[in-house]
This record gives sequence, C-alpha cells and structure tokens, in this order.
Amino acid sequence: MPVGLLPLGTANVFARELGLPLRLPAAWQCIQQGRTRRVDLGFVEFNSQRRYFVQLAGIGFDAAAVRAARWEQKKQLGPLAYVLAGLRVLRQTPCPPAILVGNGRYYGGPFRVFPHAQLTDGKLDICICERPGLPLVWAVLAGRHLQRPDVRYFQTDSFTHDGQLWVEVDGELAGTTPVRLGVLPRGLCVIAPGDTPHVS
Repeated sequence: MPVGLLPLGTANVFARELGLPLRLPAAWQCIQQGRTRRVDLGFVEFNSQRRYFVQLAGIGFDAAAVRAARWEQKKQLGPLAYVLAGLRVLRQTPCPPAILVGNGRYYGGPFRVFPHAQLTDGKLDICICERPGLPLVWAVLAGRHLQRPDVRYFQTDSFTHDGQLWVEVDGELAGTTPVRLGVLPRGLCVIAPGDTPHVS
C-alpha cells in the first residue's frame, strides 16, 4: 500500500526530496492525485532489532545533537533548534565524529549533504568527518564540504560501525552502536509527484 506524506515535521526533508509542496493544502491535493513512486528504504540493525528510515540516519555528532535538542525549541525554532543543540555538542570533550548516512540528497532541510544520492540507486551515501566543528558547518552551508580533506564520502549498500555512539534515524534517536546499516532497493511505495497514477 502506498504511503502518503504531509509536511508536518521540523525540517520536512523527505518531502523536499520527493518534490512535495511544503504547504499543507497543496500537499494534500498532491496526495489526492494518487501518483506513486517506488523508492529505496534504508534500515539500521541493532543486534536482532531493525529500524527503517526513508531519508537519512546519523551516527555520533548529529545523533548527539538530536538527543540534545529541546522539544520547546524545536516547536519554536524549527531546524535552528538542531543547530543550537549541535553547538552544545561541540563543547563536549571529546566531540564525537559525524557519520552521516543519506538515502536522498538533503539533510537538515535544504542542505545537499549527499549531492550524489538518488532514492532509487540501491545505495546509501556515507559522509564522514572525524573532527566536526564550525568550519565543517560553514562548508556544508556553502555546499563545499566534500572539498575538505577531513571529509570522506562514498556510496555502499551496507555499512557497519562498532563502538558506543548515539544513532538517529530520520531525526529520531534510535539507540547506540554497534550497528549495521543497509538498504532495501525500491522497498517503499510513496505518493508523490511523478511516475504513474496508483491503481487500487
């Protein structure tokens, strides 16, 4: 059964990825048109448990920021609440590495952290920075983070990480490493612009 999406989240990253309108009336109209697409579905495995994600996951720095983000600030400030939480995490000693995992291109709103990602390529895009900080943030905002020598970027269908770091999926805290990440090619049917009308 296809999944319909309304842009009610903090950053609505997956809605942006699908090309959905970010205003509710227009998004609802798009859903009523019933046009479907099949996209890849990411997952994380903690021992015998599996959690799925549609857009992104994170290990280390950004998961710690998700954990530190305050609910009141998320409601008032939207994505800026995660920026403030990230600044608090940067003050930790030691600061955890940033391991970002993308199914699509966008992260944190309109920022193309994973510029080579496609929702239908059967791959996860991995962006790793061992020393996150304000220079990395500015590079991401400018779209030049992949030019930094301390950033590694690659594509894979499976990724594992040991240790003891926080893990988030689609902006929700999920657990801690060790963890394995993978992808189900075209494992999710969504209602979105493009492709053919859905037939019940």
